Amino acid sequence: MSAEQKHSSSLIMLYNKYNLTIPENDWYNEVPEYESVQEACKAGVNAEIENAALYDEMMKNITHEDIIQVFNSLKNASLEKYLPAFERCS
Repeated sequence: MSAEQKHSSSLIMLYNKYNLTIPENDWYNEVPEYESVQEACKAGVNAEIENAALYDEMMKNITHEDIIQVFNSLKNASLEKYLPAFERCS
């Protein structure tokens, strides 16, 4: 939860810097339920892979270095920290 708050803070910083409206959180109270820890971990693996792919896709059209830096940092956290943790538990 702490990591997600850090991720959100990084993105909010960019929204504020560029005077953009911060989108509503559509996932609030929409946390899925899983039958087992292993099932939840597999969902975590898929989510981290999808997150990394999403950052790669978004960066194709970005030229601002600060945005690229934040997206790369978030992508690397997904691939290097969270994905291995989910893989270990699945």
